[in-house]
Amino acid sequence: MEIQPISSIECVLLHTRFSPLASEKITAHIANLAALLGCRGDCHMISELGQPPVFTVGDYRITIIQENKPLPIEGFGGCLPQPITKMMMPDAEQRVANHSAHSFVKIARNLALHDYDIVPNLDDETSENFVSTQDSLRAMTLAYRIADVMHRNNQAAAFHWLPSDYLVSPQAFEQAGSEASLTSFFIRPYLYSSDGYINDQGPVGMVANGSQYLLPKPVIFKEANVSYEWMIKRSIQFIDMAIKADAVPANGAPFGVAEGEIIEVFHQPPEPANPMGAFMLVPRNVPKYGIKGGLHSILKEDVLENDIEERALGELNKDDPIDLAILNALRERMQEAQEPTVLPRVQDRRMGPRETHGAATFGKRKTFGKR
Repeated sequence: MEIQPISSIECVLLHTRFSPLASEKITAHIANLAALLGCRGDCHMISELGQPPVFTVGDYRITIIQENKPLPIEGFGGCLPQPITKMMMPDAEQRVANHSAHSFVKIARNLALHDYDIVPNLDDETSENFVSTQDSLRAMTLAYRIADVMHRNNQAAAFHWLPSDYLVSPQAFEQAGSEASLTSFFIRPYLYSSDGYINDQGPVGMVANGSQYLLPKPVIFKEANVSYEWMIKRSIQFIDMAIKADAVPANGAPFGVAEGEIIEVFHQPPEPANPMGAFMLVPRNVPKYGIKGGLHSILKEDVLENDIEERALGELNKDDPIDLAILNALRERMQEAQEPTVLPRVQDRRMGPRETHGAATFGKRKTFGKR
């Protein structure tokens, strides 16, 4: 699948002490990790006086920096105030303030060595970017694995995953590594609510920030009265399912994991608030949370199902009760399929004011400057 192009994959580790890993060991680790991911060729280190070492393997150019100094707090301005950060790592601000050293992992293309098996059609505009799901996922996985090596050598107090501007605890980082996929580390959940507050009682929606670098469009979960955990888990499962199938379910198709669960998938076209468009997930039938309905919430009888399949829309008679039910169901589905994404201002009673989710998700990625 084509994705939103991304020029590099970057991860920062925050340490409370400086204990750099020797370049020779890094070279050996990268060689082993790259081979496991199917990268071709040997790993070579390029070292220039006064410059951080650069490692090349396959069509990757990997920069690793280990410095005995903290990073400026401004680099964390997009992730520290996030409700999800404070929910998952309550002492995040203290961890950032207390770090005294850092490691930086960056994976970009080595333009001299293209792996045409994974990116068969490169042109001048895309040659510097990761442009497909397989392409991006392999680079992200390699970045995670290298970060894990650095973490095992010198325990990190926190990780900053720059593609989604996600600040993650060591526990969450390690948990992702033990799961079937690393998606929970790659995706930052951005919570929003149209009532202006994020709390345990009101409806909540979610933007899977970073999903645009794994799928053709970002994933947005329409707000509903469900738990944060359930919504985050289902979003990750949806992304993993699409990656495995190498395709996103068709517009209006169902998605679900638990018995009786129906989540409808809408392909939203680009619009000013979301210039990439989006895959909107809408809970239709979720027994666990008392949401009752379905793809055709009115059309539960077999006779009605047969009618909608066998009769053309123009043949339906609004004066006929069955036809009217079919027409109403179709009208509801068509209207919802064209609904614009809600862009509320989000505020948490405990966490202070938030930005609109459009401004906080699809803008420029955070960076710590040229490396």
